[in-house]
Amino acid sequence: GEILGLIGGSGSGKSVLLKSIIGLLRPVAGQIEVGGMNALAEDPKAREALERRWGVMFQDGALFTSLTVLENVLVPIHEHQREVPE
Repeated sequence: GEILGLIGGSGSGKSVLLKSIIGLLRPVAGQIEVGGMNALAEDPKAREALERRWGVMFQDGALFTSLTVLENVLVPIHEHQREVPE
């Protein structure tokens, strides 16, 4: 496995790039490939296969304030155990 970092000055597009890669933003044109796989895949199984390969830690701490620490940690685990509808 690899661990990659992205550095750059304020306003250089780091957040936009990462949000585009993980699907929070959709580019108007072009493609995004990660490890030879289309990061914009519409097929749920292809998208899930790609998402299993990365982890994201948000700068502002994307935690659910109504949940305990343990419950917050378990959210993505439960999410990935669900079956993807066909």
